[in-house]
Amino acid sequence: MFVRVFGVRGAGASQCARTMPSATMAIPASVKIGAGVVLPTSVALFAGIKKLNARAEAKAAEKGRAALAGMSGLADLADLSLEREGASCREVGDWKEYTKADGRKWYYHIPSGKMQWAVPDEMKEAWTPTTFE
Repeated sequence: MFVRVFGVRGAGASQCARTMPSATMAIPASVKIGAGVVLPTSVALFAGIKKLNARAEAKAAEKGRAALAGMSGLADLADLSLEREGASCREVGDWKEYTKADGRKWYYHIPSGKMQWAVPDEMKEAWTPTTFE
């Protein structure tokens, strides 16, 4: 604590001197308690979420391993398809046009297996404008 002395200078200074306590700032107890409760709770919550995510990832990995274990080789992959059941696609030449759930379109080149977002030239040429009357 810092003390200032005010008074008269000289011989009678010790008799006339006054001391004033300096102002101190303290952190309120509610803030100290809050920080002591919130911080450990936040850490525990983060650790719990991380643990739940790890469990979900482990289940998904186990499911994938089980699916792969049932395959005898890469020949089984030939039976799989990119097309969802009930989903429609437009096919022009060697290209297929798919529409995602969010409305974006992507294109698949059948012979090469190439996938892209850009409209292929073959699709551009096959496009015919429509008019509504």
